[in-house]
Amino acid sequence: MHRLPMGVVGQPALGYGAITVLYKNRMFDIRTILRQMRGCKYGDRMEGFTMGIPHSVAGDTAADEAAPSRKMDASTLPHFRGSLGRFATGVAIVTFDGVTRRHGITVNSFTSVSMEPPLVLVSISRATRAHDELADRPFTVNILGAEQKDLALHFAGRPSREPVWVEGDTAPRLAGVLAYFSCTPWAAYDGGDHTLYLGQVQDFNYRQGDALAFANSAFTIIPGSQLGVEELL
Repeated sequence: MHRLPMGVVGQPALGYGAITVLYKNRMFDIRTILRQMRGCKYGDRMEGFTMGIPHSVAGDTAADEAAPSRKMDASTLPHFRGSLGRFATGVAIVTFDGVTRRHGITVNSFTSVSMEPPLVLVSISRATRAHDELADRPFTVNILGAEQKDLALHFAGRPSREPVWVEGDTAPRLAGVLAYFSCTPWAAYDGGDHTLYLGQVQDFNYRQGDALAFANSAFTIIPGSQLGVEELL
């Protein structure tokens, strides 16, 4: 890989790979930039680019003039939250070892991302006390069974009896859960007031049983007979 300082334009030499530009710690293919720049004056906007640099990172160019993101009116938030609540989800607990102690965070925003490599995603609120400690740390996503509502509440600020832990090879997990995915950190992305943590699955398993679910701001149950849709993945 060949790096050029910003402002230097060159053509790829014969026998070499694509020449790239390093800009704000990100790499861009010079050929893509050149195609975008043809016929444009400095500062002109092109589709997805400002002078060949994506608007998301061209903070000191014309992107500064972009309209700010729309902030939802406070009176609309409850209805927005209620609308989201109509989407029934499972319930999971993200467990990991922090700097000084072990953590568990109850979540219902969890999804598979990729089969190859095997990736999953959890969305963690920035207001969560353990939010910052999760960065760059292995973690386990524990999917809860229908009988584990108390466990969900325990890690959501209503402590009960101490759970039983399993010392996994990758990250700690909870005993007796419906399924688990132990992950090494893959990436983290800004998600507004949340951070989207992606993990590469290193270990996983499941058991039979009904699943704990959450819909309309309340816990509910998904019978085991309605689970198991592997062919959809």
